[in-house]
Amino acid sequence: MDPDAKAPFELTNEMDMPVEDGVEMTNVFPNPVATTQYQTIEYKVKKEGNVKIDILTRDGGFVKTVLNETKSAGTYSLQVDISDLKDEIYLYTITDRKGKTKTERFLIQRD
Repeated sequence: MDPDAKAPFELTNEMDMPVEDGVEMTNVFPNPVATTQYQTIEYKVKKEGNVKIDILTRDGGFVKTVLNETKSAGTYSLQVDISDLKDEIYLYTITDRKGKTKTERFLIQRD
């Protein structure tokens, strides 16, 4: 994997962007992951609808879906089992009911 290769999308600091209609990740912890087998994602849903959260490799390759269900408006916390992932940079993508996607990076570095 080329460390200088560009991802097929642009990363922004989505956690600081306000939510008007959709979803946002408000916190991903621990980040980086050093000793735990789980990571917690906190997110907000502005209007009821389907929420999908995927894990991707840093170059955009699909790893797995960790959530795909309808959520009411509110704040949620999701514990994600990452024990099957190797030490590397990954991306969480959260997609709202209208198909808008926001992305956040995380690092697993257990050794």
